[in-house]
Amino acid sequence: MQRLTKRVLLLGWDAADWKLIEPLIEAGEMPNLERFVNEGMMGNVASLTPMLSPILWTSIATGKNADKHDILGFAEPDGTTGTYQLFDKVTGQLLGTVSDSTTKLELTSIDGEIIEIPKTDADIAVDTAAQ
Repeated sequence: MQRLTKRVLLLGWDAADWKLIEPLIEAGEMPNLERFVNEGMMGNVASLTPMLSPILWTSIATGKNADKHDILGFAEPDGTTGTYQLFDKVTGQLLGTVSDSTTKLELTSIDGEIIEIPKTDADIAVDTAAQ
C-alpha cells in the first residue's frame, strides 16, 4: 500500500535558541541535530502569550488555545486562601499547595510535608515591583 502523506516529526525543545544551537552544530558538537536540520527543516516557531511552558506545550499537543484546553500555568490560584494549588491535570489529584511569603516559597505536599525554598533577591525584587 502506498502512503498518501509523508511522516512528520515535530521536535520541540523548551527554551532552545538557534543563536546558541547553530554555533554548536557548526562546531560539530551536535551531529545528530545537524542531520535532522540538513535532511529536514528548522526554524523559529511563533509563540503565544504568556510564554509559559505548560500553556504552550499543551497548545502544541492539542491544537487548542489555553482558553479551550484550560491549562493556564504551573499552578492554579486558590482565591479563598491566597495560595496556589498544584493539581495533576489527568487525575485531578492535589499534588501540593504553594504559599508565597515575602522571603520564601512554601510547598506543602499532599502528605503534609512542608518544603521551604528561600527566595532569591531577584524573586523578592519581582514581587516588590508587582505590588
